[in-house]
Amino acid sequence: MKLEKSIHINCAPEKAFAFATDFSNASKWMVGFIESKILTEGATRVGTQYAFVSKMLGQKMEMKSEVTVWEPSTRYEYKTVDAPVSMNGGFLFKAEGGGTLVTLFGEGEFGGLFKLAEGLMKSQMDKQMDDTMQALKKALEE
Repeated sequence: MKLEKSIHINCAPEKAFAFATDFSNASKWMVGFIESKILTEGATRVGTQYAFVSKMLGQKMEMKSEVTVWEPSTRYEYKTVDAPVSMNGGFLFKAEGGGTLVTLFGEGEFGGLFKLAEGLMKSQMDKQMDDTMQALKKALEE
């Protein structure tokens, strides 16, 4: 399953990147997000691991992820390393029209009970991505 959403935000790519990749801001804009914790010491970079808890289909889901691409102001990517769902995804930040075109993308493979509900999961994740992008825009443009 692949999903991708883009939105134009009236701020510089540097500001959008810094805000979106600061996990302490996640509760301000990530729909379904409950909490996160950086598991690796030092500055965020490729190899940094973090744990997070989110809500999908009314259930709490705990996952560990690892940063796989870290290009400040332009690109951030991750992959799950210990999770019930195998996922990878990230954000692209591109200067456009005096602001930033932010693209959120993800690809995942579901197993177990999640596999049985894949269609429902995709529909919920699609809506959640739309709501997340709108919340990111609102948080950055306030």
